[in-house]
Amino acid sequence: MIYKKITSKFKYQMQTAKMRWDKKYTKKTVEAVPNNRCCGCGGCKNVCPVDAITMEEDVCGFLVPRVNQEKCIHCGLCLKKCPVIDKHKETEEKPKVYAVWAPEEIRKKSSSGGMFSLLAEQVLEDEGVVFGAAFNENWEVAHKFIEDSSQLRELQGAKYVQSDIGLSYRQVKQFLMQGRAVLFSGCPCQVAALKSYLGKAYDNLLTVDLVCHGVPSPMVFRKYVEEMYGKENLESFAFRTKEKGYSCTVLQVKLKGKEVCYPSLKDKDPYEKAFHGSYALRKACENCKFALIPRQGDITIGDYWGISDYDKSLSDGKGTSVVLVTSKKGEEIFEKLKDKAQMVQATPLEAATRKNRFGVHVPLPEQREEFLKAVAEEGFLKTAKHYFGD
Repeated sequence: MIYKKITSKFKYQMQTAKMRWDKKYTKKTVEAVPNNRCCGCGGCKNVCPVDAITMEEDVCGFLVPRVNQEKCIHCGLCLKKCPVIDKHKETEEKPKVYAVWAPEEIRKKSSSGGMFSLLAEQVLEDEGVVFGAAFNENWEVAHKFIEDSSQLRELQGAKYVQSDIGLSYRQVKQFLMQGRAVLFSGCPCQVAALKSYLGKAYDNLLTVDLVCHGVPSPMVFRKYVEEMYGKENLESFAFRTKEKGYSCTVLQVKLKGKEVCYPSLKDKDPYEKAFHGSYALRKACENCKFALIPRQGDITIGDYWGISDYDKSLSDGKGTSVVLVTSKKGEEIFEKLKDKAQMVQATPLEAATRKNRFGVHVPLPEQREEFLKAVAEEGFLKTAKHYFGD
């Protein structure tokens, strides 16, 4: 009897909520956000209370939300928590900026100066949890968490593919509710989505956003790997290596039973051409609202491109991290760990913004959508040869 009363009450509440939603929003869901604005952050999927939203590839290979209308209760949370709609910023407009070198053994394994590893190791030492992007068993890039420094290598290094966030925001909240320290690293849009999902600040959460050029289509990378190498033949894959010098355009690929392959700087790998030529980027990246200052995270990290123009002594050819400390929480942890770095040097913000993307418009080629659809239909290598030549 009690169960029936509770059930009836719940149904009444749901019906009332649905009526209010229908009246105000005419049943709009997150699918109402156009693809050219959707950043694919997965916040709507995580926040949906009835799991009515899945992230599926569109014709260009980007993950976008799809709503199961039979399961949808029209609560409106997907739109309310969408970071494209819900503008959420609580960081400094004039952050403190530093050039950082981690110790040599860390920098060798890192894409730039190793700042992420310093932050991650600090949180792991405090028995915390670190979230970041990693390759899975199918050589797809997806977010995961680690709890031990022995796993840190999986999260190190650049990933020139948009990561599948999965249910990471829910996992972050679970750890936070348990009182665990959590470091969440990701693109600015993903950090914004996490904050919107959580809805409040947590003292035990540290957010780290990346200086992002834009995110390429996972479909393009998947077809590239399958056609270029065969994913079953891959033993290791790194978007960047320092064994041939410090650059953002040197891939390191190791196939089973074969030597390491280094595509040259002069004749770039076709995937590098698609990425750096912006042919594979998401439409929303063109005028990204999350790349601006103020930033989304407590700390922003990336390559300090152009640092030698400001001070040549801060660029030794082994990688320098640009670090923007944008909140009190970020400042506290930075002060705690900066003595562990090989070098920390304060720099003006102007030096950091000169050659890094902080709100700069990224023009996309007119043939971008045509290129992406051709990859989906004709394959990557054939399309890349047509657009980029041999």
